[in-house]
Amino acid sequence: MKTVANYCFATDSIPLASCLQSGDKECALEMHNEILLARENLQGRASYFTLQSYYTVGALCSYLGRHDEAEYVISVTYNCY
Repeated sequence: MKTVANYCFATDSIPLASCLQSGDKECALEMHNEILLARENLQGRASYFTLQSYYTVGALCSYLGRHDEAEYVISVTYNCY
């Protein structure tokens, strides 16, 4: 059984790729949020990979027009140091 942890290090990105290729950006955002939470739990907030996930979630939020949410999510990366 696949779990979110399987996607944390790009070991199996087929479901995520399916979301993106089908144009379902809401699905992609949901999956990236799950990946972000898993990375934060496994590696901590200041990990390089976790910070990349924050940026990705923020970028997707911005693309979907959720600018306040995007600003908040990306601001987390600045507050890690």
